[in-house]
Amino acid sequence: MDHVTNREVLIPLDERDSRSAGDDNQTRTRLTASAGMLQPGRREFTHGHYRVIAGERKGLNVAIAYLGERRIDQVVADRLEDAVASLIESLDERRRRYAEARIEGIPSAEEYREALERGASALNGARGFLFWHLRAPDQRTTFGDLSRLAGSHPEDVTGAYLRLGRRLSTILKFRPAGLDARLKPILTLAEATEAADPHLIMWTLRPELVAALNNIQPVPS
Repeated sequence: MDHVTNREVLIPLDERDSRSAGDDNQTRTRLTASAGMLQPGRREFTHGHYRVIAGERKGLNVAIAYLGERRIDQVVADRLEDAVASLIESLDERRRRYAEARIEGIPSAEEYREALERGASALNGARGFLFWHLRAPDQRTTFGDLSRLAGSHPEDVTGAYLRLGRRLSTILKFRPAGLDARLKPILTLAEATEAADPHLIMWTLRPELVAALNNIQPVPS
């Protein structure tokens, strides 16, 4: 049995939860093509938040797991059912490894990366602000400063970060304590200092999130 994991293929993000049926069919076509034109009769199903495609390719029984369109893992075996069983075991182990890697409940950079890929539409809404936040000294700044750099309004920053924070919090099941209820989802993205004026709160992006963002789309120097 040949087990191959591919962590380096970066493919455009895909928010599967919000896709229309037509878009979903197009994605399936692309996944089938990228899987090497698996023979008719292939199996296609989801396991957790991963999509699995399994079938025969060039005389080999192959099971491939995707997150969106990024290939996560692949198993080749003598029998198709063995390839599928081994792949599912590997995906379950992947989730156990993520849980064990958390320090004080904080997700790892790789776990953040997967969450960002699943929450692509919310990420895209905050991407312009994150661009400037990543360039701030120690990734630490206020929403007032971010809005000036982005040519926007502080409430636009707050709204974009709230949407992304809520999405990642739901995916990661990570809900840090602190601040008032309205701003609490943003703590999924950054740590904060207290301030009477919300626009003056100093937000420091979590290092795990910074690493994940740079892995998805490296920041130019």
